[in-house]
Amino acid sequence: MLYSGGWDRNVKVWDLRSQSVTHNFYGPMISGDSVDMTDNGKTLLTGGGTSGEGLQVWDLRNTETPILNIKWIPHSNLPQPSINSCRFIERCNMIVATVSDDIAVKCFNLTTGQVMHEFQELNRCSYFFDITRDSEQMCLSDVNGNVFLKSLIYEKI
Repeated sequence: MLYSGGWDRNVKVWDLRSQSVTHNFYGPMISGDSVDMTDNGKTLLTGGGTSGEGLQVWDLRNTETPILNIKWIPHSNLPQPSINSCRFIERCNMIVATVSDDIAVKCFNLTTGQVMHEFQELNRCSYFFDITRDSEQMCLSDVNGNVFLKSLIYEKI
């Protein structure tokens, strides 16, 4: 399976074997690396590319409305940011996301949408991150070129 999204707000799931779209629904405007799918292929995560859209978790069996909406609460008087990157961390039952115009990278509980942890050591916003295969560490950077390696072990539920 392959998934895609764009500025036209069409979110698509592709079956590479048949080279066809299996799901197509209207969702948030996607910018950056802000679409992910669970390992079982039943749940999709999208991050809104416009101010205030936040994160959405979709059950691909019914894509009329998200099963979970997560609003990003910015620090101090910052505007509602757009999601730059988001990813499921199933082993830890969480979602990790980065945004524009905020210095935090946040970990959200996959079931409740509540913030589990924030990494605020960044000097400026972070656009992308990656997770090790064992889901125990996260590597992230800020726009100034600073790179951080963070443990996710204590976040497991």
